[in-house]
Amino acid sequence: MQLITSIFNKNKTSIKKIISSKRRNFNCKFNQNTPPLERMPEYTQKMIQVFLQHFSQKGYTMIPSVAITSGIDPTVRLIGSHVSPMKNYFIENKIPKNGLIMSQPCIRTHNLKKIFDDSSMPAWGSYFISLGALVIPEKISELCKDSLEYLLSILNIPAENLILRINFADSDLYSLAKKFAYLGISYDDSTMPEKYYRHKIGIEGIWGRNFNYAIKKDGILYDIGNLIILESTAGKLGVELALGTSTILKAFFSLPHVNSANPIFGIEKINNPLRFKFEDAIITSSILFSEGLIPSASDSKGRTLRSYLRAIMYFKNKFKIQTKSIAKMMWQFENSQKINHSGSNFIVSYIDKIEKEILLQNSLSNEEELILLEIKQNFT
Repeated sequence: MQLITSIFNKNKTSIKKIISSKRRNFNCKFNQNTPPLERMPEYTQKMIQVFLQHFSQKGYTMIPSVAITSGIDPTVRLIGSHVSPMKNYFIENKIPKNGLIMSQPCIRTHNLKKIFDDSSMPAWGSYFISLGALVIPEKISELCKDSLEYLLSILNIPAENLILRINFADSDLYSLAKKFAYLGISYDDSTMPEKYYRHKIGIEGIWGRNFNYAIKKDGILYDIGNLIILESTAGKLGVELALGTSTILKAFFSLPHVNSANPIFGIEKINNPLRFKFEDAIITSSILFSEGLIPSASDSKGRTLRSYLRAIMYFKNKFKIQTKSIAKMMWQFENSQKINHSGSNFIVSYIDKIEKEILLQNSLSNEEELILLEIKQNFT
């Protein structure tokens, strides 16, 4: 016991020294005024860069991202987490001793369920970049320490604004998180339903238990990531760190929405909160176009893109915006993300064609009827 205490006290001294010496990497102040939206892609890329640098210097092995439409994970239609390309490592017990890291573009399509419902406003964006790490179970303490070091010393989040949200029933995670109280971070104990602290992996017989990282600002808690124990009935398989760049930037800079971390320039001029749904549709369509996807009724991925494009049609008519203006917004977004111009080159002819078809058709889907209503109101 004396040896364990000695090692832990040594680690306490070490992380405090690191935090005090590294407050320079992200080069931003937590409570500064919101920067121009044009700078957000730059901050997103800087956050990714310092994440990969920080963990690489700790000995983690970096693995490349995969295309969102890659199909590498048969349990999902589109890659919605960095855990998809990491699954084989913990399923087959092949996690390197020093762990893995990656930055993975992701799309989650939950917003499509209510995208035509003007009374519903989702807090999350469909597109985001996930920062992930994976270690063997024995390295959980090191991963927690390295993650806190990244958040506190690299990103300069003040300790008093960082909250760990834990389920008291998860005694191992609870004990782990409480070890770092000396850093001045706070805790939110078991205030959420149990499902909040549980993770679905998409594989039968494997699940995750987690605590959440959150940023507290103006009395509100903004969740920014998780530390997750991956396990099965046979025991613990690994430990995963998951952080979202857009959720961190939203809280850090008090952005109006997570979409603003990778914004569509000009859309902020629309004085209607539904613009965030409009922006979400443009962002997601642009990303899917950049991977070579085309709208289609015959396959699930193509149908997903088609639904986002229909949402663009719906909102462009609601806000009385010309299709050429949408193409310009897409073009600027593609430039900011350093992706090809597939979407902006395609969008004008596609929207004009589909809108004409909707005007001429006798039998319409519910989505098409809503789009037709907005087209007619746009004409008046």
